Amino acid sequence: MYKKFLLIMSLSSVMAVAQAKKESFNYPPHKLTDNGWVNSNIGEIFVASEGSLTFGKLSVEGGKVSLPFKSDKGSNNVNLSFTTPVTTTAYVSFLMKVTNISKVEEYKATNGTDNVIQPAYFINFSPDQGSKLSVSRFGVAKKGDKFVIGIVNATGGAQIAKNVYGETPKEYNVGETYFVVMKYDMTGDKGITSIWVNPSSTTEPIPNHTTDAGGGKTTKKQPQIASISLRQTKNKMASVDIDEIRLGSSWADVFPTILSTSEVNTDATKLISNTSVKDNFKVLKNSKVEIYNASGHIVKSVNAIANQEINISDLNIGAYIVKITHDNKTSVVKIIKQ
Repeated sequence: MYKKFLLIMSLSSVMAVAQAKKESFNYPPHKLTDNGWVNSNIGEIFVASEGSLTFGKLSVEGGKVSLPFKSDKGSNNVNLSFTTPVTTTAYVSFLMKVTNISKVEEYKATNGTDNVIQPAYFINFSPDQGSKLSVSRFGVAKKGDKFVIGIVNATGGAQIAKNVYGETPKEYNVGETYFVVMKYDMTGDKGITSIWVNPSSTTEPIPNHTTDAGGGKTTKKQPQIASISLRQTKNKMASVDIDEIRLGSSWADVFPTILSTSEVNTDATKLISNTSVKDNFKVLKNSKVEIYNASGHIVKSVNAIANQEINISDLNIGAYIVKITHDNKTSVVKIIKQ
């Protein structure tokens, strides 16, 4: 039986209400600093502009903020604080449209061990409410006429490509709007940043990319996250539109339930024959089957008929997520490859 996690989401929202915060920039053409943001240094003034970004079923309001490339200006940051500082897991979600990459650094890595210059970032977490201190620096690098996303946890020159961009960076289109979630996890020994692009689950899925890289070595984790920061700089930055920022301490705080296309099956045996798999499992209904690894990359896709065997003998041992679409319903099942 399929069961939507509406009740769980409602309860989570009540429990997390103290942390949740939303910014829709619904005050164009006024300054961000007149509407709850704090300038962390002197420079370009951030102003909300007309025309909200749109994405799927998400209802947006007001305006957006544009971060254009400034050839004659230094860097400038503006911070929006969390309701209260977060000491466990900090989340932000936002709509993003990269509009120009002509000045952006080219992604040139030929393999995952090559050093690359970290991308010019335009959004990040900060441990306080009004400075340039930052972790989870989120930026883009040019790859032909497309771009790839990179994250670095702190300052520091060249980084290993796979730590910044992932093993096989996904390419994204200039001029297209994406829904992004970013998380900074302080619960372990290291500060760890994870990102998701266009997630569709009301429960936290496997991220597209996770890293603790920064400063040329493992980054000392921050004791708290108190704000999110937007940044403009003349140093090889993309022109970007940002909208619908949500801040919180849980996935439920920052994921709009209207974007959910997934349902979770409480009885996996009605979808597949077995979840502990050596070589094969059967799909019990006519379905589109997509298998994702722990890094969030798709490793197999099959249009299957009822009772068709799916062979995964070529996959490495470990956990995988199986996304099964049947009769316009999408379910997610975790399997263990032995």
